[in-house]
Amino acid sequence: MKHLSVLLKSFLVVALLANCSLGMAAKKNDAKLIVGEQRIDNDWLFFLGDESEAKNAAFDDSAWRKLDIPHDWSIEGEYSEKNPTGKGGGYMPSGVAWYRKHITIPKSMQGKKIQIDFTGVMENSEVWINGEYLGMHPYGYTGIIYDLSDKLNYGGDNVISLRTDTSKQPASRWYSGAGIYRHVNLLIDNQIRFANFGVYVSVPEIDLDKKTAVVKIESTVCNDTDKDVAANIAVTLTAPDGKVLSKTLPVTLKAASTSTHTQEINVENAILWDIDDPNLYVAKVDLLLGKKKALDTHQNNVGIRKTEWKAENGFWLNGRNVDIAGVCMHHEGGAVGAAVPNSIWERRLKQIKALGANALRTAHNPMDEPFLDLCDKLGILVMSEAFDVWEVSKNKYDYSRAFTEWCERDMEDMVLRARNHPSVFIYSIGNEMHEDYSKPRSFEIYKTLRDISHKLAPGTPVIMAAVNPNHWGSYENGFQDLGDLVAHNYRDMELIRAHQQKPSRIILGSESHQTPDAWEYVIKYPFLSGIFLWTGWDYLGEAYWPNISSRAGLYTRNGYIKPIGWEHMTWWVSEPMVHISRGAGEGRNMMMYDDWTFSEEEIGKQSTVRIYHNCDEVELFHNGKSLGSEKWHDNFTPAEFVVNNVPGEIKAIGRRNGKVVAEHSYTTANKAVKIEVEAEQPTIKNIWDDVAYFRVTLVDEQGRRYPVGAYNLKFTVEGNGKIVGLDNDYFQNHEKYVADTHSTYLGNAVAIVRSTASEGTIKVTVSCDGLESGSAEITIVE
Repeated sequence: MKHLSVLLKSFLVVALLANCSLGMAAKKNDAKLIVGEQRIDNDWLFFLGDESEAKNAAFDDSAWRKLDIPHDWSIEGEYSEKNPTGKGGGYMPSGVAWYRKHITIPKSMQGKKIQIDFTGVMENSEVWINGEYLGMHPYGYTGIIYDLSDKLNYGGDNVISLRTDTSKQPASRWYSGAGIYRHVNLLIDNQIRFANFGVYVSVPEIDLDKKTAVVKIESTVCNDTDKDVAANIAVTLTAPDGKVLSKTLPVTLKAASTSTHTQEINVENAILWDIDDPNLYVAKVDLLLGKKKALDTHQNNVGIRKTEWKAENGFWLNGRNVDIAGVCMHHEGGAVGAAVPNSIWERRLKQIKALGANALRTAHNPMDEPFLDLCDKLGILVMSEAFDVWEVSKNKYDYSRAFTEWCERDMEDMVLRARNHPSVFIYSIGNEMHEDYSKPRSFEIYKTLRDISHKLAPGTPVIMAAVNPNHWGSYENGFQDLGDLVAHNYRDMELIRAHQQKPSRIILGSESHQTPDAWEYVIKYPFLSGIFLWTGWDYLGEAYWPNISSRAGLYTRNGYIKPIGWEHMTWWVSEPMVHISRGAGEGRNMMMYDDWTFSEEEIGKQSTVRIYHNCDEVELFHNGKSLGSEKWHDNFTPAEFVVNNVPGEIKAIGRRNGKVVAEHSYTTANKAVKIEVEAEQPTIKNIWDDVAYFRVTLVDEQGRRYPVGAYNLKFTVEGNGKIVGLDNDYFQNHEKYVADTHSTYLGNAVAIVRSTASEGTIKVTVSCDGLESGSAEITIVE
């Protein structure tokens, strides 16, 4: 967030002090413009296809579709094996699309600095204002800001025209989406103002014993007038307990110049930000003409925390050694595609916290600031990653074509938008680059990107997530030592040997398989700082037809924890737990299920039963008969039994010190007779960034989930709401997400719903021939 409107400061200070989990809520009517930063997400016009005249202000767009953004038009389309996005893009459609917005800028704004900030457009975007070309931006994952000041029709209609082009495929190794999929902000400033991302708040000194800290504020100020100006930069730092510290710095701003000014605030009894207790201060920085008239205001959350990296024992946070238990994640949200409401991100982040994970890697691209705000609030460490390619391509039409020209600018954008967030503790300059790591050009790129990060965010370590570095001899030629940490993907023992060969190396597993030995190495070798598992959630793309979704997640696309997720919970949580899953099939083809209900073909066969637990021992019972016990495995593997597929009850109990501390069981379900619908939340807000999940389950007369077969469901919405996506998590499901019918998979489906009014209720009813219907209702709140 660059800065906030002075006129709205009394309202927004309260909102930010409360650290609203949904970020800056978009107004339903953005026609009333004021000095400051505001979203202009509402009332855009959309056309799927190419129309060369749409750049002109006088173009007739009256027949275009009206919608609000963020918007991913690709996810609204149909799956097809013929779609050129192919396995990487999940076989979803691609092409050219246009967006236009009509906006009136009052005459009173003439003379202001007026800019537009597109925080994420997929991809190859070109922008015009009133028919005048502003520029293009090839990368879909970073933002871009255009100056509109001298191109506007003040007091009259202004037309923003934007063209996106994803037609050249394949261009990605995963589903990337298409369109203006993140928020758009209008920045209206005075001629004397903070530069874009010009306020940097850091914590360069912390004394944990004395509980003191130094908060450093660096303010870059632009004076576009032709006169020197005497001003004051006033900083207010509000602690989580409400205590306020303040400091004012008189400055002289030279005419037609940009200058940077530094202030420091000493904090006593510092309240630390931590993964378990993410306390946040609020820093408000006012640029004042004289002592009272505010020209500009910047405000953001601040986390006081001390991070250290040690070669002998890895990562330290606030004076304690912390094993990094991380997961990787792509930028899409399942049925909503790339246009992901913040409430979905919050839901997902809470899910990985529930597993015991403490970090995530934004694979393989930057995320936006509202996402990072959530990570700040929830106490999740973030590795912010810049690129999946450099100059050597992985797909014919990927970012490698633009990298040389744009990489420095896009690296700067990532760091500038992320550097005020305490959650961000590592920057990655790339993932599994296909460059020859022995060539001078590879060294040059690494150093260039690293140095940009060091300049803009000193103290935050930089890595590259290398692939097979020993192939290029990059542990011997110095390439792997260019970063602040040494990281590579998979090949865990090679990474461990790299440290043993040079004990001064600080090492990190930037991407790891979900196998137990990955975490066993973290425990066995204290110098291994931690790992990032691939991946936290199933994701669209990177799958061969008829598959459309990767199954690599600990959670499904819609947030159902998978058996592999339960396994990882046993690594990362201390509370006693036991969970049963059964395997059908053999070897790599074995599918794990969370039930004890069989299809007709499975009766008479056997299942591999795995018990995921963190107890001293577990015992398995089948229909009341003990099948034996197993002690805890030091290599983190689950207990495993082979059991006949006989209906009834399967039950596991876990013991610590001989005492039963946890148990889990399934009872075979009869055929489904009714539909249960459960809303995950009782209320919803009438803003784009809030949606509600309705979980749908097929159950028997005892309420037990019936997972066999696929049932076709009909969804009906009553009240002030609409469906934005239906899904069932099946990796070969080709049904459209935006619809009113959908099938089940393993007895489950979900409906994702958004409000359409500021009050009232939303009731979702689900029906199916031969089954009793079910429904759930939520209330719309302010």
